[in-house]
Amino acid sequence: MRRIGLQNISCWKKKLGFSIMLFLVSFCLSGCGNTPEFSSRYLLGASYGGTTYGDFYDQLDAYLIICTDGTVEVYMPKVVNEERIQDEMEYVTAITLQEEQYQAIAAAVDLEKLYKLDPKLDMDVCDGYSMHLTLYDENDQVLKECGGYMPQNKQFREMYDAVFDNLPMDELNEIRDESIWSLWQQQWGLTELEAEK
Repeated sequence: MRRIGLQNISCWKKKLGFSIMLFLVSFCLSGCGNTPEFSSRYLLGASYGGTTYGDFYDQLDAYLIICTDGTVEVYMPKVVNEERIQDEMEYVTAITLQEEQYQAIAAAVDLEKLYKLDPKLDMDVCDGYSMHLTLYDENDQVLKECGGYMPQNKQFREMYDAVFDNLPMDELNEIRDESIWSLWQQQWGLTELEAEK
């Protein structure tokens, strides 16, 4: 009986074995298929509108959830006595996107790429702003919030910009402004007529 060692294997078999091993290693390093199952109800969430300067109300972000049926749910932070309640949002309203707006957003945002991104933040900027995109899992729970204060990743910025370039921002800004005005009136106990004086 003759023993066959590695030195007797033909060159092409070595190359084939090496290629298969290289493929498996690269597959595992690229995530081994570890991308989670994303929500079938929510495409993604995004925050906008708040500043890092000005009074308390100027700094309040609106939060949007873009749903796969083409609606956008609008939320504002829960506020009590000019204090933002951490991680609590209140539903304000929903608007419906035009089909081409939704399709442009869905085409521009690569959920798997966004899931793997970890944009570097620019903490040296004083008058910047935060940019966030949120991914949801198959149970419609927050999976990952990507972004932060002045994110510097080009791919993230392109996705973020594509989202807001395709939203009806005039309408959304009006909703945010009315919500902030309502919070301000509640804080100071003013009626609509008193507030107009």
